[in-house]
Amino acid sequence: MSLEHLANQVHDPALRAKLTPSYQFGCKRVLISDDYWASFERANVELVTDRIEEVTSTGLRTCGGAHRSADAIVLATGFEVGLSSAPFKVVGRGGQTLSEAWAQGAVAYKGMTVSGFPNWFILMGPNTGPGHTSVLVYTEAQIAHVMAAIRLLRERGKKFLDVRQVIQNHYNQRIQRRMPYMVWKSGCDSWYLSRDGQNRSLFPGLAAEYALRARWFRKRDYEIVDFS
Repeated sequence: MSLEHLANQVHDPALRAKLTPSYQFGCKRVLISDDYWASFERANVELVTDRIEEVTSTGLRTCGGAHRSADAIVLATGFEVGLSSAPFKVVGRGGQTLSEAWAQGAVAYKGMTVSGFPNWFILMGPNTGPGHTSVLVYTEAQIAHVMAAIRLLRERGKKFLDVRQVIQNHYNQRIQRRMPYMVWKSGCDSWYLSRDGQNRSLFPGLAAEYALRARWFRKRDYEIVDFS
């Protein structure tokens, strides 16, 4: 359907070839638009796929040596999701920092709690991003989970709760076992993947699946400690 839409809007075969992705549909984030393709056939638009070698004070120079003047440059290359280290210093039990805990990649139980960091909750943490739908389905389920945990701490007068390491490990092993079969790891380079090629950004399933998994807070998954 997407290729047919491209063919209907772009009549120049050479231009159409440049606009046709070489990777599977969905490997990168999908753009939904009725008039994006057609804009490339406008007289004041040029599609350049040569690699950029230099940004100058007046524009861009590509690998062929051509220089194109520009008043403004828009970088639309994706996001740096920051899942290789903590965005700020977070110190857990025993003095371990979150950056140390995530030295081999960011992991969290259902993307919300990290073993060794009691009473610390994350919204939209590791492997909770949606591929092509709204984050609200995810965050609403996460908020329900976190509020249930906080309610338990307050109503029962507990000091802290900390997700059990074995529970966190089991959950994330199951998530990563599914990743090789997802379109996001089918051969393209996208912001979904970390530098080691692993996907620690997205959830490998339907939004409804994640919401059902995340919404309910299970006490047995956590070490719950009283004040002493």
